[in-house]
Amino acid sequence: MFGNFIFNLFSKPVHKVFKYKKEVNAWGRKFYRPIATLYIKHKDLSWHPYSMYIDSGADITTINKSFGNLIGLRLKPKEQKYELNGVGGKEEFVYRDIEIRIIKKVFNIKIAWVQNDNIPLLLGREGVFEKYTICFREKQQEIEFIEH
Repeated sequence: MFGNFIFNLFSKPVHKVFKYKKEVNAWGRKFYRPIATLYIKHKDLSWHPYSMYIDSGADITTINKSFGNLIGLRLKPKEQKYELNGVGGKEEFVYRDIEIRIIKKVFNIKIAWVQNDNIPLLLGREGVFEKYTICFREKQQEIEFIEH
């Protein structure tokens, strides 16, 4: 037990820095957005990297219909659907659990699988933010994830 304490005291935390992505909106204005690459486990058990917007204002991670189909999600007949209220209005979604990997940590999160393609991939707080210290550095246009 004492050995683990000493090891944890002197070991460096596992972390990764992601650079913001430059994008241009419909009016031609440039924006830099926080995006992280994480790995998602497909239904065929293979892992694939995907970039998602880091959204500290989103309660839950959201994916669109096409992306859900790509990773192997399927809608069940007469499945309970819910409404998600966001900046873009109301969207119909179903809950799913998926397995993800950020840096070295592998874990399951609950997601909202929106049933249209009107939204980007958003990494929300639930199931993710409590596992990391997340630092947004606007001036440097980077975001750092530090594992707990």
